[in-house]
Amino acid sequence: MTTLTLCVIQGGIDKSLPPLMWTLCLAAQLQASSFTADREPRGLTFMITDLVARVLQSRPLVWLGAVSYCIYLVNEPVQKLLGVMLAALVQGDAALFTALWVPGAVVLPIVASWWLHERIELPAQRYGRGLAASTISAA
Repeated sequence: MTTLTLCVIQGGIDKSLPPLMWTLCLAAQLQASSFTADREPRGLTFMITDLVARVLQSRPLVWLGAVSYCIYLVNEPVQKLLGVMLAALVQGDAALFTALWVPGAVVLPIVASWWLHERIELPAQRYGRGLAASTISAA
């Protein structure tokens, strides 16, 4: 709430959307974890947070959450490489560059992240869990 207030006071109303969405996501998590069968859900607030909770728990967003760290790591290098390759390919045609850049800058980091997640991150996690389990059982 403090962040939202500061954004409005500073005149950056456009900057208030991310903290507002973050607050809504936190409320959805709280609502989902505190819901009990004996309590009757009511009101607009419940409906909104329930909707957000359902969206956040959808398969595509859970998958995106799983690869998000890899996306964070590869986004800039992949986009820079794409930019260099496209600049050489389009030879100064800004419209063609943009038409190729926009989908490529979104899709390629996600594809690279998925590959890294499947081929490096998950096997490393399995290895680490196995190593930890064998260390615990040996002690």
